[in-house]
Amino acid sequence: MSRNNDVRLYSTGEIADATGVTVRTVQYYDQKGLLHPTERSEGGRRLYDDAALNRMKTIVTLKSLGLPLKAVRGVLESEASNEVLRCLLQEQKKTLERQIADDLEMLKAVRRALGEPARDSAVLSETVRDAAPVGADSGAAENAAKSGGIESVAAGCAAVAPGEVEPTERDSQREKSGPASVQDKPPSMLQHRENKSGMEHNMSKLFARKDTKLYAVQRRMLAEGIVVDVIEVVCVVIGIMTGNWLPLAVALPLIIIVAAELVKAYYQEARYVCPHCHATFQPTMRQFMWSTHTPKTRKLTCANCGTKDWCVEVAAE
Repeated sequence: MSRNNDVRLYSTGEIADATGVTVRTVQYYDQKGLLHPTERSEGGRRLYDDAALNRMKTIVTLKSLGLPLKAVRGVLESEASNEVLRCLLQEQKKTLERQIADDLEMLKAVRRALGEPARDSAVLSETVRDAAPVGADSGAAENAAKSGGIESVAAGCAAVAPGEVEPTERDSQREKSGPASVQDKPPSMLQHRENKSGMEHNMSKLFARKDTKLYAVQRRMLAEGIVVDVIEVVCVVIGIMTGNWLPLAVALPLIIIVAAELVKAYYQEARYVCPHCHATFQPTMRQFMWSTHTPKTRKLTCANCGTKDWCVEVAAE
């Protein structure tokens, strides 16, 4: 760590240590324009101030929530970046509460089957909480969301589920416009890591919505999508090998119909929370179809306040 005019400056290694990632990860985000050095030393080393350190913490948190680099950049540039992250955490909290309630009911049933005396809900809740793994409580993160900016939220998430979030190969493919090079590839493509990101694993797992129709639609999309892909590949192979394209011509309209039905079902079961007014709304089908989206957010114009921003996806009640 160095000081310049009473301003703290951190090296790439110190930024990596403070955020729980590798030096290569910090360099990767720097190359992609998500993180900017405050200045360079006489030897050409990148140096970062406290604002850059907080920005890196935010990037790590957003990546842990499943957002690709394009969406991370959009959230960072949004005027309501703190609210977007807070909405994500609130949905995580709801999911956790449902899971805990289900676990408590199952535990009661097991105790009855074993003939053990019933215990009150408060004691059972304490048991579940004590047995929960790291990352199973969003209270610290949500408290940070209420008390400060997006950097405070990021710090709260880090306190809940510390771990390393590496860029993915998909990120690299989405960001690159030219041929791949060793320097441009993210760390996950250059070296094998034995331990996966604890935070990323916990966060993505916590967003499962197994008790909703939306989750059922997502599972159906996955299953039917695989079948459709297999049929399409088989028809193309038949056409290439035999010159007979009739099977593909017959299959394509069916594939389009199946895809349209799945999209319609997904649209009917999905709702979105505006980070500005916190209203839950359903966008128009046209807006739904053509908007930029991630697995958990979609950039929409709120039907209530008219603001366009990253809205958090929730299941219709």
